[in-house]
Amino acid sequence: MQHISFLKAEKSYEKNAIVQEYMANTLLDILKDYTLSFDNIFEFGCGFGKFSKKLIANLEFKSLDCVDVNDYKLDFLAENVKFSKLDMNELQNSAFIHQKFDLLTSNACLQWLDFKKSFEAFKKMMGDKSLLLVSTFSEGNLIQIKQSTGFTLDYLSLEQMKNILCKDFEPLYLADESYELKFDSALSVFKHLKLSGVNSLGRFFLSKAFLKDFESKFANTITYRPCFILCKKRIN
Repeated sequence: MQHISFLKAEKSYEKNAIVQEYMANTLLDILKDYTLSFDNIFEFGCGFGKFSKKLIANLEFKSLDCVDVNDYKLDFLAENVKFSKLDMNELQNSAFIHQKFDLLTSNACLQWLDFKKSFEAFKKMMGDKSLLLVSTFSEGNLIQIKQSTGFTLDYLSLEQMKNILCKDFEPLYLADESYELKFDSALSVFKHLKLSGVNSLGRFFLSKAFLKDFESKFANTITYRPCFILCKKRIN
């Protein structure tokens, strides 16, 4: 299961999660145009708390509930911050589904979940003035890895996300972009993926012939497709 790889990557994640760092900063930049003050915040897929620390440093809030499928509670010791272990696939059956939050947020996690079902749950947790701020990855993410190994997640296109969102939500910001990383060798590409936890896409034997072919075809470059969403609940 994918969360095992993220646990193993804990010590190396911060140094190697270049794209995730960029995404976290972009989310906060988007939010600044609206408000940075909230009562109750719900962050899912918090991991080691890297994005959580940015929320704590940049937002005003009374309480922050952070959840992750792995147990990272030792990373969350602030008085008004609470960590709970939760598989987001079970959100509908959790106590959180009956609570209301002013801000629901997550950085680089939603791609592991069912997009449509997740937003159906989020709707129940939002009031009329609540905001939902998330980043994920869109269709074409790590296309070089898909083409070379066959491993990929079922990424949605921006248009597919928009079609799902517009039923119950009003998008305030919805955009994706291309973010390329170039490495000095093909082996460095896959070390990067492993150290940032993305090796959870699957296991693949990296033979010399495979690495040589990857370098020839893709020039040791991989392309991320980060996607950013800010929306509020549609009021009928």
